[in-house]
Amino acid sequence: MPGAWGVYPFLPDGVVLVSSIGEGLFVLRPVGVATARDPLPETSRVGLSAPTPHPWRTTTQLWLRVDRPQQVRVRLLDLLGRTVQEVFRGAVEPA
Repeated sequence: MPGAWGVYPFLPDGVVLVSSIGEGLFVLRPVGVATARDPLPETSRVGLSAPTPHPWRTTTQLWLRVDRPQQVRVRLLDLLGRTVQEVFRGAVEPA
């Protein structure tokens, strides 16, 4: 993610929304805070594409990108961070 155009860290469940003009929307759940003395946890790069078509009226498509096999959960959230719908939950592989 070359740069964040917008960040919303105020969702009640701790999720942070980050938008990037080139990469799309990232939904992040920070696990902890690392200090200079702590080893960094293993991380995974996960990306969600921008919606296509944009703007859209009734339906749109998004693509999920992962860098390694893992379990994921994709949820649609309202502006207050409440789950509207669980879109997908399961194992994914890198394309």
